[in-house]
Amino acid sequence: MKAVALQDTSSTPKHRFPQSLRLRLLLWYGSLFAVALGFFATLFLLLTTDAIDQSVNSALHTEARVAMVSVLDELSSTSPYWQGPLTMRVVDTYRDPGVVVEVLDAQGQVRYLSSNSTPLHLSNDTTHAVLAGQQSVMYDTSVDGQHVRAEALPIRAPVNGNGGNGPIIGILLVAKSLSDADSTMLLLRVLLLISGVATLVGTLIVSWLIATRVLRPLSELVATARSIALSTARGTRIGNLSRRVRRPGGRDELAQVVETFNEMLASLESATQAQRRFVADASHELRAPLTTIQGNLAFLQRHIEEIPPEERRTMLADAHGETLRLAELVEELLLLARADAGQDTPDEAHNTEAAVDGETRSEPPVDLDRTVLQLVRQLRRRLDIEGSKLQLEVGHIEPVRVRVSHIVYTCRFDIFSSAATS
Repeated sequence: MKAVALQDTSSTPKHRFPQSLRLRLLLWYGSLFAVALGFFATLFLLLTTDAIDQSVNSALHTEARVAMVSVLDELSSTSPYWQGPLTMRVVDTYRDPGVVVEVLDAQGQVRYLSSNSTPLHLSNDTTHAVLAGQQSVMYDTSVDGQHVRAEALPIRAPVNGNGGNGPIIGILLVAKSLSDADSTMLLLRVLLLISGVATLVGTLIVSWLIATRVLRPLSELVATARSIALSTARGTRIGNLSRRVRRPGGRDELAQVVETFNEMLASLESATQAQRRFVADASHELRAPLTTIQGNLAFLQRHIEEIPPEERRTMLADAHGETLRLAELVEELLLLARADAGQDTPDEAHNTEAAVDGETRSEPPVDLDRTVLQLVRQLRRRLDIEGSKLQLEVGHIEPVRVRVSHIVYTCRFDIFSSAATS
């Protein structure tokens, strides 16, 4: 049996290209504008087509009424009503270009046809419907490859001199060419398409420029944050937190975001500077007692047989005192670390602050003269350990006692060993 190792690729991170907010906004607004533009163009085309159709139908009805009057004028009031071919001079004289008029009797014989015109095609269904008494039938057809709209009306025999009340004796066909209407609609569609595409492209370009201008503060914000992150990732130092993003004009949401980001950078910069000062001060405070303890122990190790017992006890007492001071400093550092980590509850923080205030108020006065003498004694031992030929002498010191609510004192001596000169 062979074991087959299956690799789980579900948690494998895949490289994803960054998505531009400007591009997404452009696509969304471009799509919405394209839909709105298409809806407007469709509505405009429908209304225009309906208006053109109504105009064509109105012209067709007018021609049909004029032709019907001319037909009834030439019919006989008694049977047979047809007296031969119809002349219809009025129709030939005032007929609009592109209009065809044709008159058929009930047997389908052509009684009149406009000059220079092709007979219209009339289907059997339309013929039966008109002869059956239907007022009119309108339909589209093609004559010699030309798109036309035709209207078929029944012709009633004139009875007692009153036309249109007798039986149906024929059919009047009136057709009008739709070439102009079709050309107008085609031109309108082309113009709408070109203008719509040009408007959409222009809108997308303007929208891109506006989005770039509006989102420029976000780009500067990202660049600033990325610069700080990269400079921090390259080393142990925190990046330049003094950088700020230029505030845009207005009081919109982007301006509020930039202001909040700048406030965050200012807070981080202040906290970082305070942390650096704290680390430097803490390092110096810890170095002083450690130096004293190290010096005393080294001196005792080298000259333990030569030092009088009283001085040895003094040195051990100094080392012990510095050890207590070091432990106190470490305890304060741990207390600050817990406070920064948020481990203390508000009640505990209040109790801790009250305890510290109580200790500060009950702190005994400080004897500065004794402090100075202690420092001088520690420095003398340090000089002896290093084998320096420098001599440290102290003159008369007046006793000084001070009482303060809180005191922080730091003493630092840089001693350079050199040969004594006269």
